[in-house]
Amino acid sequence: MFNYGNIQLKVCGITDQKSLEVIQKYSVRTVGLVSNYLYGPNTLSTEEIHNLTIASYNLKLNPILLIGNIHMPKIIDIIKQVEIKEVCVSNQYKIEDIELLNNSTNSKISISINYENFDYNFFEQIKNNVSSFYYDLNIYRKDVIEKKISNGV
Repeated sequence: MFNYGNIQLKVCGITDQKSLEVIQKYSVRTVGLVSNYLYGPNTLSTEEIHNLTIASYNLKLNPILLIGNIHMPKIIDIIKQVEIKEVCVSNQYKIEDIELLNNSTNSKISISINYENFDYNFFEQIKNNVSSFYYDLNIYRKDVIEKKISNGV
């Protein structure tokens, strides 16, 4: 329906099958499923992520698991349990954690970054272990979502 050229859009915070069906109609192919280990709205249990992952693949969509705030071995277990092909972890892990994730799964790895945790040296260290970086304008805290306010620049 829409031609975005080379820009790949991702709709994040999907919580139900109906949303997947609507997204598919608008030619968006990537959807974000947010684990309830992260702060913020629209989070899902591991079982809900597994069910929506299957539904996404059936609709020819690319689901991405967004996860963090837990130890890497637990993330690896969840990835295997939900059978997802791409995972986006928050930028709180060390290079050794990213390497462990890369060596323990067949999932593509993305890193979520924001204005508060932008570390160029870290990106240089992990660039061979990740497929992409996602820049989030929001920072999700336990009780609040902080938004970067632009000065119009």
